[in-house]
Amino acid sequence: MEYNDVIWRNRDLLGFTSIIYQYKCKLKAFDGMSYFGYTDNFDRRLEEHTIEAIEPRRTGRAGYVSVTKLHNAIREIFRQDPYYREFLLQGGSFTDIYYELENMKGIGQFKSEMNYIINDIIKKYFELFKVEMTKGSTTTRARENYCTINYQNSDGIVNGTVGTVEFGLNDLVGGAGGGEDIPLPNIDIAAILTLAISYNNIHEIITKEYDIIIGLNTFKDKIKNMWGENHIMESRVGRVGYYSTVFSNSIYGG
Repeated sequence: MEYNDVIWRNRDLLGFTSIIYQYKCKLKAFDGMSYFGYTDNFDRRLEEHTIEAIEPRRTGRAGYVSVTKLHNAIREIFRQDPYYREFLLQGGSFTDIYYELENMKGIGQFKSEMNYIINDIIKKYFELFKVEMTKGSTTTRARENYCTINYQNSDGIVNGTVGTVEFGLNDLVGGAGGGEDIPLPNIDIAAILTLAISYNNIHEIITKEYDIIIGLNTFKDKIKNMWGENHIMESRVGRVGYYSTVFSNSIYGG
């Protein structure tokens, strides 16, 4: 369904879960190139993309092992900022920037610095379009796939946003962060769920402890797809009964 502000504000009542979005880059080297993805929180998703662009590349089974086209665009945007341009010219690296931001978490400066990076640097060069609203993870992924394959350029030619530098910033059909093949430590997640803390906090704990890169929306979808709404059972049958239910459904459990 085409995006509508009023309907989205009432999404919980109407069953909408995600928005398919389009970033269009305004930076000269990537002028007009687009990226499609989905989210329910635009600033958080852009922050995730930004962190993914500068964090160290991974060599394990999970995470980015190379720099994607979207990451390259974000890195080039960093170079437009006087402070970060000078930092990089003086021999600093994007990995250094990543660890500098990580260190800021310990002294309470991370949020303000990320706010500056997102609003004063990144958003200058990305135009955001809210394309449509979707219901459920299956439909959302299908519509995201459709957009990446069927995107029309300014001449009205269907060329998609995947595979060729000329046309788009998606490296894969349906984005680069689906995480469909990333296994999760479901027993540990089950134990954390019984503490009744938020998905955001669980996502942060698991991704750090297990060195996994997976977007928050995909993380939530994988939990719901594995257990349905069983996490709601905790309040009905007690933690012991709930924990046993999740254990029996875990890909890591018996």
